[in-house]
Amino acid sequence: MAELKHVLCIPFPAQGHVTPLLKLSHCIADHGIKVTVVNTESVHTQVMAANQLDDGLNPIDFVAFPDGLETDEERKDWVKLLESISRVMPGYLQEFIEKVKQQSKGNEDEQINFVIADLTAGWALEVAERMGIKRAGFWPASVSSLALTLHIRKLIEGGVIDNEGIALKNDAISISKDLPSYKSDDLTWTFPEDPTVQKVLFNWASTIVHHSTYSTSYLCNSFHELEASACGIIPGVLPVGPLLASTRLLHRRGSLWNEPGTIL
Repeated sequence: MAELKHVLCIPFPAQGHVTPLLKLSHCIADHGIKVTVVNTESVHTQVMAANQLDDGLNPIDFVAFPDGLETDEERKDWVKLLESISRVMPGYLQEFIEKVKQQSKGNEDEQINFVIADLTAGWALEVAERMGIKRAGFWPASVSSLALTLHIRKLIEGGVIDNEGIALKNDAISISKDLPSYKSDDLTWTFPEDPTVQKVLFNWASTIVHHSTYSTSYLCNSFHELEASACGIIPGVLPVGPLLASTRLLHRRGSLWNEPGTIL
């Protein structure tokens, strides 16, 4: 358990990832904890425009990092986007954390002491681990989809999928006796319309498995009553959802908070 003073949240730059982590950030800030959200410059512009409609009240600080791309057209290319942000943003993140540390000398409450990063931006967890900062991975979808992703290596070893993530049979896929079986087209990286995109998505899913090792806890956009069986097969999983527009009193659910100012 870590006492929260200044939490840094890093979503993956896509709407389905930014929105739930932003809502979680607001829930944390509701406890009087300092929260800073990091976005790419292109996403930052959109978030700032949306927040102008929020009665002018914003308890969260926002910062923006370059994504290494020049045009929005390039950002629509998943191959370029994924390669670029994983190459350039870790350096910007480390520089920012070091800058905050220097500027807040003598004031520990301002120093970043916890990082929450989308698992698809898991390079941020690696940076936090290297800098000695406590951290948690965030998963914006169901616990069962995370469980499937974290079982990639076992699926390959078991001959269920090949090294490119393609199902070798049309049989139902089981990762636990306590969970319903998955269909081959349930694989989160499946994109049969474009083999190149599927290869990129599978490689990225594989990096999630790697980066998950830098965190001992996973915050998922779900709730225990809905996915109790899935929660039981992932050590350290913590359901913090549903992160909906009306969910601003998340701490009352008892799924995230243990004591004021602390997180499991």
